[in-house]
Amino acid sequence: MGDRWTPSDLGNSPYVWMPMTFGEGGSLTIGSDAEWNLKDLQPYQRWTVETVLPDHVWLRDTSNLPAKVAVTTGRQTQTLAVTWDASTVAQPGPAKVRGTLADGRTFTRSILVVPHNLRYVVNAGGAATADWKRTVEVAATEGTVLNSVPEQPVGVDPKTATTWGFTGASGTYGGAADGLYNTLRWAKNKESLVYDFTGLEPGTYTVHAGYWDPWPWANRAASVSINGTVVDPERLFTTTYTAAEYPNQIPRHPTKLANALQNQLAKSPSTPEAQVS
Repeated sequence: MGDRWTPSDLGNSPYVWMPMTFGEGGSLTIGSDAEWNLKDLQPYQRWTVETVLPDHVWLRDTSNLPAKVAVTTGRQTQTLAVTWDASTVAQPGPAKVRGTLADGRTFTRSILVVPHNLRYVVNAGGAATADWKRTVEVAATEGTVLNSVPEQPVGVDPKTATTWGFTGASGTYGGAADGLYNTLRWAKNKESLVYDFTGLEPGTYTVHAGYWDPWPWANRAASVSINGTVVDPERLFTTTYTAAEYPNQIPRHPTKLANALQNQLAKSPSTPEAQVS
């Protein structure tokens, strides 16, 4: 229960009653229903999904998740069908996959989302986070991953002998205890951040790039280009973990992709530096 805050009529602030619902494990949600009555509130018994899920799924693919799960309600355990929402695993990295039970109850689980056929798995900032390590392990089951370290300046990889890496004066944020999104590299002195990737076989490739900003008040924006072509003219940075997807990229000779992030200096000389997760 709260009161309706009316600045122009503070003497008349009527009560606002909002329905509360309980989810898995007693989690509480305050509803936003515009209209409701007491009959809409159902008796609650604490419930938990007991089935352990795999630690990863392929991008946009929930087929390796179970079709049924064990659910304990009170002291009774039953097996229920579950439908998985593929839209909750639609970008790479850590995610919360949402399941809906046959009786309408919903729950979420933390899971790692991995695209198929990865050739480079780069964590900007260079931290060997747990989710970066696991992504490399999963990707290696499908083929050769061409980088053995999370990130490096342009040079020869210490294990794969492939030349790849970043150029541009820059700094880092985050460490090994963080994750793929909340570790990042940021440009210094309004320079561009450029990543070169070589050793790619002829064909088309998709570039996934992560964006997140621990300093959202900076109103950060950047222009993103691949092989000299702008693919994202105004990439905005927020506190939401976001992965942009740039498909159908063709390596230029010799089998090389160059991904560049540039500051939008045309807007203002004070535009904050570009960064990438």
